[in-house]
Amino acid sequence: MNHSLTPKEIEVLRLLASGLVNKQIANIISRAEGTIRNHGTNIRAKLRAANTTHAVAIALRKGIID
Repeated sequence: MNHSLTPKEIEVLRLLASGLVNKQIANIISRAEGTIRNHGTNIRAKLRAANTTHAVAIALRKGIID
């Protein structure tokens, strides 16, 4: 796998893929909602995705998440 996502970004991406919103993810992993937004921005940039749905699709296709 050739991606540069951190383990935390992958965790956030998995939770986003499950349909959770930033506030819910923040509560689950004990981070600020702004931190989750930052992770989302980083994920989209690293995967060159237009939006979160696109990022999830890319991650699934590349085997980053299942």
